[in-house]
Amino acid sequence: AIHSAAQKAKADIGQSIGNFKHSLDTFVVVCVLAFVIGLIVLVILRFTLDCCVWTAIVLCVLMWPFAGAFAFLLSRQCEGAGLLHLGKQAEVVHALAGVHPVSGETGPEHSTGDGSDYRGHQDHTDSGALCSSWESQQDFPKYRASNYRELVGAKNYCRNPGPSDDPDKGDTIWCVPKDSKTTWEYCTPIGVRTPACPRGHTIHSRGMREALFYSSFVMFAFGIIFIVCVACCCSRIRLAIALNKVVAIFLASNPSSVLIPIAQAVCGLVWALAWLVSFAFLVSQVPYSHTPTGYFTAHEAHGDARRCPWWEAVSNSRCRSALPGKCYEEWPNGFAWKDNDCLLDGETWKCWRCAPPRYLYDSRFWISLGVFLWTNAFNIACGQMMLAMVVSKWFFAKDKMRTFVVFPGIGTVLRYHIGTVIFGSIVVALVQLVKIFFKLMERQADAEGNSTTACLFRILSCCCGCVERCLKFISRNAYVQTALMGTNFCTSARNAMALIGRNALRFGVLGYVTSMVQHIGVLAMTTATGLVGFLLLREMHPHVTPFTPCVCYVIVGYIVSRLYMSVFQMGVDVCIQCFLVVEEMGTGAEFVPEILRDLIEGQEQNLKGASASKANS
Repeated sequence: AIHSAAQKAKADIGQSIGNFKHSLDTFVVVCVLAFVIGLIVLVILRFTLDCCVWTAIVLCVLMWPFAGAFAFLLSRQCEGAGLLHLGKQAEVVHALAGVHPVSGETGPEHSTGDGSDYRGHQDHTDSGALCSSWESQQDFPKYRASNYRELVGAKNYCRNPGPSDDPDKGDTIWCVPKDSKTTWEYCTPIGVRTPACPRGHTIHSRGMREALFYSSFVMFAFGIIFIVCVACCCSRIRLAIALNKVVAIFLASNPSSVLIPIAQAVCGLVWALAWLVSFAFLVSQVPYSHTPTGYFTAHEAHGDARRCPWWEAVSNSRCRSALPGKCYEEWPNGFAWKDNDCLLDGETWKCWRCAPPRYLYDSRFWISLGVFLWTNAFNIACGQMMLAMVVSKWFFAKDKMRTFVVFPGIGTVLRYHIGTVIFGSIVVALVQLVKIFFKLMERQADAEGNSTTACLFRILSCCCGCVERCLKFISRNAYVQTALMGTNFCTSARNAMALIGRNALRFGVLGYVTSMVQHIGVLAMTTATGLVGFLLLREMHPHVTPFTPCVCYVIVGYIVSRLYMSVFQMGVDVCIQCFLVVEEMGTGAEFVPEILRDLIEGQEQNLKGASASKANS
């Protein structure tokens, strides 16, 4: 069976590869069309962004109350009952609880068990239907006061007549409803807010039901908080939508800006492959002196190191006294192996020897790794700096639809700001190198059985990771300030952080809205590319099974959409800083895109100042 399954899988894989090869021309066409589809989606987003974003916000707002209602109903759901039935049942019970006190028809509403002792005045079913009189109903003629003492004076009130061994005995009180399609229905005593569950709840755990019950109110509270936040941030949401529209216009008018991340990816891949070959050669050169060359006993070679948790390493003497073997004293280590030729040392035969490790971390490793990290950070920083320069040039151009800014922006970076890029990338690379050092020290401590030291290095590595993410965020915004003001890296970083601090709420709302727009864009581009590819495949190769080629088309659409969205994200970061610089400096409003002019605080004075300066000149 396993062999036949393997043969079938092999045949399926071969058929999938064959389908892709036969439709290779369609794949090339789809790769080209994916970029065109991306531009079309951006143009459509330009005109539908308001509707998309506000719809997404409304859905997010409604998500919390709906989730709360679902959790509340689920915590009270009876076995075999649907959620909608439970909601209607609870609504009827609450309504009837207020009707009976007004009519004055109340009685002893207490009951135990299956309700055989119930003598109350409930005359409506859980669905709200009025009950028929027991003496006049014809569906169950045996249920009369002469046969069941529970029905004496019962009129049309709900009861559960009969002994406990009666096969027709109900799970709780019931009656025969008037003018209903059902012959009988259950009832709930007057004043009981939560309908009873004769067969138990769908969720059997009482603790889980209580957790869902209380979490429903937490979700309702979050929904209220979300609504308040949206109401208070309407102006900032409009600004975020306008900024995303501006970036969509930029990408539609300058599609060649996507070449920057493509060039980054190609250069990074070529450099990584070349570096990997040289790095593999360097680390595989293990000196002969690194590995012990003598003969050892099994205990001497393997040692008695025991792996203990870090919290036991200090208090447990067994862990503190444990020592690694000769073959495992340093990391990276090789392994111990038993030789056929043994050495007699006194009365002890020593047959174990140490094999060298396959790689070694020395000065060559650290130099090579540092160079790789720096060049990788430099490649990323160059792309960010170039995009920042391109977008800022376009933002302040007078004729935005006809101004070509991609290659002039790249030339400005290469001529004036390459030193800033080098400095910023070195800072990030140094932190990454220190983080890797702590990771390796953690492995070394683990190899030596020192759990406490390994835990310490793990914490230090985590801290370095946090510092690395902060530096990447700072350097990304610093490059935008350098593109705007021409200042050095440190000054740009300080100014960028100060600008973000003064407008933290705007940046927060912008990040939330931009994330939604990016998800919408990626979904639209990927789906459209897959659909267009499927239609082309049907026209060009109707006999080819479309599954494998269509998967490839979707992957291509996703990659292209991520390229567009990476430029989109950087464009939003640049445009918000350009907007805020104009707003705070009080000059340059005449260059701001028309979509954003009405959103500048104090823009009337800004425009008056601009017109006055033109008149004086």
